[in-house]
Amino acid sequence: MAWAAVVACVTWPAIGWAQAAPSALRLEWSVPEASGCASYDEIRLQVERLSERAPFAEGGPGGHTIAGVIEPHDTTWRARIALRDAAGRELGAREVLGRSPTCRTLNVPVALVIVTLADSLLGPPQLAPAPAVSEPAASRPEPVLGLGAFAALDLSVLPSPTPGLGFAIELRMPLPVSLDAALYAPVDELDAQGRGARFYLSHGGLAACPELALGRGVELRAQLCAAVHLGAVSAGGQGLTRATSAERLIAILGFEPKLVWHVTDRFTARASIVAGWVLIRPSFRLDIEGQSPRVLQSGPVALQMRVGVMGFAL
Repeated sequence: MAWAAVVACVTWPAIGWAQAAPSALRLEWSVPEASGCASYDEIRLQVERLSERAPFAEGGPGGHTIAGVIEPHDTTWRARIALRDAAGRELGAREVLGRSPTCRTLNVPVALVIVTLADSLLGPPQLAPAPAVSEPAASRPEPVLGLGAFAALDLSVLPSPTPGLGFAIELRMPLPVSLDAALYAPVDELDAQGRGARFYLSHGGLAACPELALGRGVELRAQLCAAVHLGAVSAGGQGLTRATSAERLIAILGFEPKLVWHVTDRFTARASIVAGWVLIRPSFRLDIEGQSPRVLQSGPVALQMRVGVMGFAL
């Protein structure tokens, strides 16, 4: 749709074009009251939209001024836009004549004249530099298979605290999964004459270990593993005239809070506590001459401590 206005031709004095770039550019705007014409804020916003910048400064000394006045003209409206220097001298003016009884049809033509004047004084708007595009770093596949070893201390299954050694395999997935196996030192349950039984414990486990995330890039992380362990407790007579041996199944269901320190991308140190319920409790009958038979049975709760290391490879 064509604008309902015409821009009148005006000759600009040469002095207007010879001025140095202004330190500030201000806008003055005057319209009759109750005319329905664009307000100062509306015409300023229209200029900023068309020029894609805010060319006018509020207050401050010095600088040029673009002054716009709208007044009735016959059955329509006329806008006069003048350029003044810092001393208030008029350097030139342009007129925009409307072709409609509605004053607001002058909004866009007047704003274009003001934008042209502002660009001639301030220069074209500076475009924001395009953000630098860096080449994506070649992604290195994250190691997913870990092999490790740990030292363990059983605190409840055997008759007394017992150290052990184990190894583990871990798969790094959205939900890390680990397999482990441990063998504990033999422990004796003897009377004052050295008669009794010697016990051995071994077991293997499967655990799923979601991270209690501290986020990537954090060296120390926490995991809370849900684990199941299956193994055996063996017992053999010690110091008896007739010694026999027996082996019993043990099953443990529990959890394992774990702290993992990422020393490097491929090497971690870890410490954990395994706690759970002994679902299958091994028991043994111990008959010693001159004593009442005894039944030795593991406790209902399993508790172990572990410290280890693990290295990862593809």
